[in-house]
Amino acid sequence: MKNKFLKGLVASFALAFVGIANAGLIIGAVDIDASSPEVSVDYSSLDAIIDQSGLSNSYISGVTDFSSFVGATTASYDFSDPEELGGVLGLGSIYFDLGDIFNVDSIAIWGQNGTATLTSYALYASDTFGSSGTRTLIGNFLASSGPNAVSHNFISVNTQYLEIDVLANQGYSSTRVNEIAFGGNHISVPEPSTLAIFALGLMGLASRKIKKQA
Repeated sequence: MKNKFLKGLVASFALAFVGIANAGLIIGAVDIDASSPEVSVDYSSLDAIIDQSGLSNSYISGVTDFSSFVGATTASYDFSDPEELGGVLGLGSIYFDLGDIFNVDSIAIWGQNGTATLTSYALYASDTFGSSGTRTLIGNFLASSGPNAVSHNFISVNTQYLEIDVLANQGYSSTRVNEIAFGGNHISVPEPSTLAIFALGLMGLASRKIKKQA
């Protein structure tokens, strides 16, 4: 009985030390770059791909549920507002910085509702923001035009940096995207002071429990 209690105590402390994982949350990139960004009168900066412009709903990164948001959110592109769309020249690459290391297991892409949209891509995890990093292929996926997001799940990876290589874009000289977001979780480790207080409380509880059993 005493051993079972102590094992449970150790397991509880281990879980507290690792932290609490918020599974299935939408994660927005904090920075974006591309191998050859397309910037023109109609198709604006890359920031439009990660700034939630043109979406019917808004999310809070690391808080909003990924599946619920993606399923309920559509995108539209207004040619009078070029800030809603971004892109890359040809079959280029787009780089994402999530701002911290996340356990990423899904992606959602709202494509341009028209021609020259992203239709096929390779997704990589990288150890660096930009083209100079060491990449690990996550998988090849299909996307499409239209107001609804196309989302994919994949084997989770721990990374801060992601890269999309465009494989097909309907044969145009540019690839245009309305919005891209990722899904997964962020494991937050408690502050050392919090861990110390928690450990002292557990030790006191264990001491009282053992005295009662003696």
